[in-house]
Amino acid sequence: MSAAAEAQALRFEHLVQINDPADVRIEALSREQLWRGLWLRAQAPKLFIPWLDEALIENLENGQLRRSLRFGSYEVRDIVHFEGDEAVRYEVQDSESGNRFELVMRIEEPAPQRLFVRFSYEAQSQDHRADNPLGDMVRSAYRHADEDTVFRIRQLAASGVLDAH
Repeated sequence: MSAAAEAQALRFEHLVQINDPADVRIEALSREQLWRGLWLRAQAPKLFIPWLDEALIENLENGQLRRSLRFGSYEVRDIVHFEGDEAVRYEVQDSESGNRFELVMRIEEPAPQRLFVRFSYEAQSQDHRADNPLGDMVRSAYRHADEDTVFRIRQLAASGVLDAH
């Protein structure tokens, strides 16, 4: 990709707080439950994306996943990388169009039991450009989707799905 095109990539990140020891209304998640939730989002995307029609997942030898996600007639192919039990990285690249997308979900724990997930995005496409006037709406939509991911992880944890077996 050219330097000019690279400069036009849409890049942003945000933190979603998971635990707040000062707020007793929020059921605390363990780091292990949070990691299992992020791992499960990659392994079983239909649990997190109800409108997903089909997910074909291939385990690669290096621990990565190759996925094909079908939304009606639209298909997304990605590679998922697991970075220990710290982060999950999703990469989508279309060699024909030059479009690319990367999402990294990284667990941060600045103090014991104060868990956050940092969602970092880098995307380049017609709809994902730094100079797109709708950039704020795109960022907001991704933030809401990330908050939904955390909400779903909380639901799965409450049901016992994320407990160690």
